[in-house]
Amino acid sequence: MHDAIASGGMATVHYGVMRGPRGFSRAVAIKRLHPELASDADLRESLAAEARLSARIRHPNVVAVLDVVEHERDVFLVMELVSAVSLAVLLRRAREANQKLPPAVAVAIVSSILRGLAVAHELGVVHRDVSPQNVLVGADGVPKLVDFGIAKLESQGTRGVSLKGKPSYMAPEQLRGEPVDRRADLYSSAVLLWELLTGSRLFSGDSDHAVMLKVLERRVDAPGRIVAGLPRELDRVTLKGLARDRDARYANATSMAAELESAVAPASASDVGALVVALCRDELTELDRRAASLALDTRGSAPPRGWGKRAAWALAALSALAFATLLVRRERAERDAPGRPASSPASSPVAAPPPPPPASTPSGAASGTPSAAPAPERPVVSQKPAKKPPDCDPPYVVDSEGFQRMKPECL
Repeated sequence: MHDAIASGGMATVHYGVMRGPRGFSRAVAIKRLHPELASDADLRESLAAEARLSARIRHPNVVAVLDVVEHERDVFLVMELVSAVSLAVLLRRAREANQKLPPAVAVAIVSSILRGLAVAHELGVVHRDVSPQNVLVGADGVPKLVDFGIAKLESQGTRGVSLKGKPSYMAPEQLRGEPVDRRADLYSSAVLLWELLTGSRLFSGDSDHAVMLKVLERRVDAPGRIVAGLPRELDRVTLKGLARDRDARYANATSMAAELESAVAPASASDVGALVVALCRDELTELDRRAASLALDTRGSAPPRGWGKRAAWALAALSALAFATLLVRRERAERDAPGRPASSPASSPVAAPPPPPPASTPSGAASGTPSAAPAPERPVVSQKPAKKPPDCDPPYVVDSEGFQRMKPECL
């Protein structure tokens, strides 16, 4: 786990590397609870529950959850690493540049998120926190929904005392503490659409209470009243999604996405990506730089101190041993080659016979007169045929992993 990417109220997302056997590695994002919260068993279970829910959702517009790692008192949520900025950053940069997002780009982003939500809803999962901070879009122009931290199964109900999420993007029934269903996510998506079209915040205030009052009571103007020239059909889709009565909203995310795309043709991914790069070039460059810093780590851990010198000495010793072995083998091959003189001490494997014993003197003979004794016969030794010398040039082979292995016959 490496530097932090982003931090929220309960958890921080870090750059990380996921490793596997045979040198496999992958750059990832790792979400973990803040250290002061890691001892809370309920929060650890909440993070694990997020992983279980998120792992069920597989869609290009939803950030994938890859694994859950538990170590001592920590739970780590491992996700795909996306080089992208949040819609909150994109909208801020557009305001700073005094620029409105084209309607086609707004439609492309929101309809993509609705398509991802549709898959989650079919699995019974309600996100409950669709907001600019939880939608990412990068140079590829593919929006991705992230952070199912307070998501719930519709079958479990979502009534509770504590209020989780961002009041500016909560459906009225969610603020009132009533049970919510998939239509709460459609309301939040409509808030996103309104803000992308107008470049302004729909609900803001000095406190959460002030914001909640506006969500529950304030009349919402159509985006076309804020920005001239927007198609009326786009206004209609936006206001239907923002209906305070959930029964007046769309029944599901797919139908809302279809009507939205019929109102205005969505921009292509390449057009969305080009706009993101133009407005957020610095942020994307910094993200890519930090991700690239993991390149060495994704190839494996750095070697220990002094490893290079030890490896060089080991390689030199191995080369010297191989060379010496080659010389010995060549000398043996030359010695055993046929046609060399048998008496040659360098080539004959037969030891010279011992000298004959001194001549014995028969009894009664004069002591100075030697008696002739027959010379012993020299044993005939047959030479073995010379063995074919092993192929030791070179004296090693290279295995499938690229390592040099000495040939047994050359040792």
